[in-house]
Amino acid sequence: MSTTPATARLLPDIANEAQPAVAGLLDWVGMGDIELPVRVAGPDGTPIHAHARITAYVNLQKPEARGIHMSRLYLLVDRLLGAEVLTPCSVRKVLREFVDSHADLSSRALLRVAFDYMVRRPALVSDNSGWKSYPVVISGLLDRGQFTIETAFEVTYSSTCPCSAALARQIIQDQFKTDFSADDGLDYGRVLAWLGSEQGIVATPHSQRSGAEVRVRLIPSFDSFPLVALIDRIEGAFEDTRADRCEARRRTGLCTPQWRKPDVLRGCVTAHAEGARRR
Repeated sequence: MSTTPATARLLPDIANEAQPAVAGLLDWVGMGDIELPVRVAGPDGTPIHAHARITAYVNLQKPEARGIHMSRLYLLVDRLLGAEVLTPCSVRKVLREFVDSHADLSSRALLRVAFDYMVRRPALVSDNSGWKSYPVVISGLLDRGQFTIETAFEVTYSSTCPCSAALARQIIQDQFKTDFSADDGLDYGRVLAWLGSEQGIVATPHSQRSGAEVRVRLIPSFDSFPLVALIDRIEGAFEDTRADRCEARRRTGLCTPQWRKPDVLRGCVTAHAEGARRR
């Protein structure tokens, strides 16, 4: 079926002719989960490729406008992030392009880049090494010319469940009261043998896999994202754990549970995160 000029004139131009039924401002509008390969600086500074999910937003400050130009956001993300290594400078550049491309509609822009950052880590016992993945989110905001940049990541660790540890201690105490009388003198050798028997240790706490979620606001003048330095600083909160494992390896050649003091971990990681943020 051919389309004549007369027929085309009968079709409504919604974007230019129709008016919104309800006018208003939007804090954020845009696109999320844009899949894109990006380049980030590796641990040695060499750019490496990562599969990223991008969030691109601007605000809508004209209530009479029907919307933004989402295709402009996508094209800018594809062109700029695909051509440069991800740095605070490149994030700022993308945000400026977002605002400039919507100069009559927007005054703020948001860019969020989420990806897995791979770092080679040494094994606990052998001289071998392997890759470890850290979920990372880079967030940049340009608000009326003011630029802020944050990086967030997660460090996983194993710890003893504090609830099961408390229950295990209580059960062991109850078993001790059953097997030993307060009126009888305690024999050191008998107690030592009891502690090493299945009858004595009738309950053991279980371990749990947890994640320390860290978010750090960076100075905009950073040349690159210090991901490895930040991750190392947070994992430095486990130095006591590493000492335990090294001692166990020296004595038995075996690895010990990663964290034995779950009540101390949160404050320790928070202190290291605050120190990294101040630096």
